Amino acid sequence: MRKPVKLSTLSFVCLVALLAVVPAVAAPSELYGKSVVVSWSENRVQSDRGSSEKRQVTLSQSLSVYVSSTGRLFIRREATGRSADGMRGGRFRGNRGLGGSHGSRDQVGAEGRMPSGLAQQTHFAGRSLVFSQAFRSGARQVAVDFDASYGGCSARVTHGRASGQSTTAYHTLNGRDIVVYSMDVANVSCRIVNGNVFGE
Repeated sequence: MRKPVKLSTLSFVCLVALLAVVPAVAAPSELYGKSVVVSWSENRVQSDRGSSEKRQVTLSQSLSVYVSSTGRLFIRREATGRSADGMRGGRFRGNRGLGGSHGSRDQVGAEGRMPSGLAQQTHFAGRSLVFSQAFRSGARQVAVDFDASYGGCSARVTHGRASGQSTTAYHTLNGRDIVVYSMDVANVSCRIVNGNVFGE
């Protein structure tokens, strides 16, 4: 059994700093007309906010970024999963038995906000693409590193807790407030696809 990752206070501070003003850097022309897709899994122990009932949940997460022919970013976050009791969550509406951890959300442009009003930002830095998202308590960063030709990529997914906090709390993709007690991130993968993966 994998040990839950330790959610670093230092990581949280760094992630929040990234959500401050970040100088705009144009998307590399090598990525124009292509999509970057990052996938990973999360094994969590969580509960609804205000509830003492904890559930063990396994989620499949993805972040897709399409770079248009003019360098504009189109972003989609998705999550689907299963609880320990075998209940499945739907991709868009989710399942209440899973604590509302599932859903999909689109964003046009590098900067956006979640329904909670908290910021999320996507930017290029050197040969990397960085997606940063602030939670009600804590934060997430997905960092993608490209090879020299922008034909391949690797990714890292980091979560951080706020100073002095033993849990992470946030508003899920389908609009519910949850508290996460432990999390194991695994199976992180990255691929580059020619064209628009959204099919739009």
